[in-house]
Amino acid sequence: MARRPRRRHRSKTISGTGVTGQKGVNLIERVVLDMESLWTPTGALEVGIDGYIELFDPETRKPLGLTLGAQSKVASAIGKDSSPTFDFWCEPADVEYWLAGSMPIILIVSNPASNEAYWVSVKEYFKGWVPGNSTTVTFKKSEQRFDRSSFPALAAIAAPKAGFYLAPPRKAEKLHSNLLRVDAFPERICFADTECRWPSDVWALLRKSHHDPDAGWVLKGKRFISFHDLSEEPWTAVCDEGTVESFPTTDWSESSDPERQHVFVQLLNQTLRAAKGRGALLVEGRVLRDPGQAAQDALSVIEAPQQDLRRLPVFEHLERRPHVRVAPPHGVQTSVPAARRAVVS
Repeated sequence: MARRPRRRHRSKTISGTGVTGQKGVNLIERVVLDMESLWTPTGALEVGIDGYIELFDPETRKPLGLTLGAQSKVASAIGKDSSPTFDFWCEPADVEYWLAGSMPIILIVSNPASNEAYWVSVKEYFKGWVPGNSTTVTFKKSEQRFDRSSFPALAAIAAPKAGFYLAPPRKAEKLHSNLLRVDAFPERICFADTECRWPSDVWALLRKSHHDPDAGWVLKGKRFISFHDLSEEPWTAVCDEGTVESFPTTDWSESSDPERQHVFVQLLNQTLRAAKGRGALLVEGRVLRDPGQAAQDALSVIEAPQQDLRRLPVFEHLERRPHVRVAPPHGVQTSVPAARRAVVS
């Protein structure tokens, strides 16, 4: 049996055609960057468009919202010919592909060795083209050089047919926020086990006490969470004996754990709502009858002499609870009982 002839060993080489084509693309990118614009190559799987040119204002470098597709072709002969024009033949399939879409397409023929390139708008040049017509493009070197000065012509081609659109100038607006900045909060946060499964179970036990508890707490699973000291009444009626634990509040306020963040914000919200439900908040010697207005520009404030504040039932209530310092948008220091607020959902 005759033996097959062994194939001759060939070393790995790079394609000369591929290198030449890449040099043409690199020349286009260099010119586009000189325009202070952006070149984005299509990649290895292109079928007729080598990349996209996104135009930016050369002065401000802001995007103009104008994009063109570009096909690169290398013709080394144009660097050797001193005539004012030259012809370039296109594949009919390429022309048909370029004309099919709505995006403006330009054909760029270059000679990287002589650092020269010329361009033409495909849709304008082949307007009315049908298969069977000529696909030869005649370039005029003096008019169609592809360089930095081509920017205005490219922008005109890329502009929408109904006119060149520029976004309206930005208008300054005043934002009114209802968020309060947390300046401080209780140093400890308390946890305890409980047999209660629903808030209604908690309230049923709390109402049996002779105290006046607030809603500054969170029930999560089998855990009762609050800034209050849960080892004291009336919370002992809700919490299992011997299960009370106290931790630094910063373990939750500064935690990167989303679950802890959620619990902390929920507790702050509940505490602020509890304060609001009491009917007033204390703001540096003034009583706010409507705490919900504290984060708005128009505060509904009732002035009260400092010496008379302690006679108010609301102040007595606030005095009995841990306070949190918060600052409304105006920077007014607000005293809110038991931890306070964060983001009110």
